[in-house]
Amino acid sequence: MSTDVIFYIFAGRKKFMSILLRYVDILLKQNIISEVHIWDYTKTERDKKYIYEVCNSNDRYILKVPTKNEKHWDESYHYYRDTLNEFDKVIKCDDDIVYIDTQSFRDWINCIKDGKFYYPNIVNNDVCAYLQQKNGVHNLFDYIVDYDTFKIKNITDPITGWGRYAWFRSSKKANEIHRLFFKNKDKFILRDLPHETYNSRISINMFGCTGKTFKTFLSHEKLGRQDEAIVSASCGAGNIINLNTTIVHFAFSPQKKVKSDNELLSKYIDLSIKQKTHEN
Repeated sequence: MSTDVIFYIFAGRKKFMSILLRYVDILLKQNIISEVHIWDYTKTERDKKYIYEVCNSNDRYILKVPTKNEKHWDESYHYYRDTLNEFDKVIKCDDDIVYIDTQSFRDWINCIKDGKFYYPNIVNNDVCAYLQQKNGVHNLFDYIVDYDTFKIKNITDPITGWGRYAWFRSSKKANEIHRLFFKNKDKFILRDLPHETYNSRISINMFGCTGKTFKTFLSHEKLGRQDEAIVSASCGAGNIINLNTTIVHFAFSPQKKVKSDNELLSKYIDLSIKQKTHEN
């Protein structure tokens, strides 16, 4: 029985998506994913025009327009709950993912099994930052946390204020980790590490699961702004973090004032163009 791999994006800011979609094009070309759904959660006419043009130019990009006037992202969750086949796999992706390790992405998808939500090694994500430091990537995780408790229990609060609640520190952490990524990208590209289990809240910048898992654990009528806490913690499925596939998440909402925003984006644009040229 064939398995479809649906890659869906909560869209969409053009300045980020134009970078992300270069990597998505590679994944499509190599048949690592089957199709891409772009959900129109745009806030400007410029961004709306962009995603419509993308979907009109490639039949493997499918536009999804919310019509039910449900709050936040509920309609998209309900759509997959109701339409996925149990054996399909689905990847949820933020629109500001600006780097994907395409070389290992197929292996990451292949590791997805029923019953858990699966995450890659996410740069600019506090739980992954803890694990990156554990594996010698950097020393930016200077929070004192009871990681073992968070790992075992289903705690719905973030483990730190890396990108959400410690506002005065948020931009600092983002700047530091992006700077280190460009200083030595290869250090972030991990291989042959065991999968990590983690049952508490983790930022859902990208996660994957089977259709059966989605239907079983995300049957809620209302997820709203609490989707992150529900998906990663309170639904009870638990999470697997596969550090052997690396992606980069640009910024959480409180990190909007990331210093040298244009400079960083220019670097990610150049990296994505280089990667796509190499793959072609």
